[in-house]
Amino acid sequence: MDMKAVKEQLIKSESAFSFNFDGGDEIEAVLLSKSINDIVELTKLTSSLECKDAYIKIKITSFEKGSFQIYFSIISEAIETIARPALTLGGLAVMVISIIKGYFDVKKHLEGKQPKTTVEKDNGKIEIENENGQKIEVESTSLTIINNTNIELYVNSIIDNVMEHNPNGGFNIKTEYETTKYVAEDMLKMAKPFAIKDKEDTFEIYHITTALPIKKADLLKSSSWEFIFQGKIIKATILDTDFLGRVHKGLISVKARDYINAKLEIKIPKDNQGGIIGNKEKYSILKVLGEVQTSTDAEQLTFLD
Repeated sequence: MDMKAVKEQLIKSESAFSFNFDGGDEIEAVLLSKSINDIVELTKLTSSLECKDAYIKIKITSFEKGSFQIYFSIISEAIETIARPALTLGGLAVMVISIIKGYFDVKKHLEGKQPKTTVEKDNGKIEIENENGQKIEVESTSLTIINNTNIELYVNSIIDNVMEHNPNGGFNIKTEYETTKYVAEDMLKMAKPFAIKDKEDTFEIYHITTALPIKKADLLKSSSWEFIFQGKIIKATILDTDFLGRVHKGLISVKARDYINAKLEIKIPKDNQGGIIGNKEKYSILKVLGEVQTSTDAEQLTFLD
């Protein structure tokens, strides 16, 4: 095998961006660790959308003045696997950063609503009009946040973490070319989740973020918990393994009047004609947002044996 020819097929692209939190030169440990994890996973996921076979190497550097820097390289084996081959001359990593920044711009612009109109541009970007008639342009891949649950989960987690640990502040994303700032008012707009409706052959699927009072909790196994949702008791499987692991290790206590804020998936079955089958919904907790909360209005809690 001609190794020189193989190396010529490898495409490497490198870039970096920094994530800076408002509020001084110090960062809370919980905020830092969660944000780094979410940013890293979001970077990997976005890179794979642009280059399906990409090998991604990420380093975290420059912990200073309330910020950290993400340095990453993307290596692809063949030009055919890159969504936009024109980017192969070093521009792929820069494009990934622009897409990530675009996720937050789309969240701020749409405030949880679907776009009024979208227009694809010749430069690979897309123009998005919101319900107020305002328009922005972002990388076309940035719009996937409105119907990609995994992307929105990571973006929402970053936003929720910042709001929880610094409610009066925001953050900025700094790249080689620009710095984009998101203030506390923007955070309130970006925190609104998209109500996603996906159609499958046998189900309609909805994703919403909501507060769920806990009715029954399983502290030992991974069976369904019971919650109060829209005035009725539902059973939901918790898919957030990090949350379950902390519960089972005793790191999280659950008691009467507790509730969680969570990303809830609702699957509604359909019959052969496409009609909705009533009272057969299936519920899953995709991600628990923040810590267990206590409310004086929550109903009595019981536990599974």
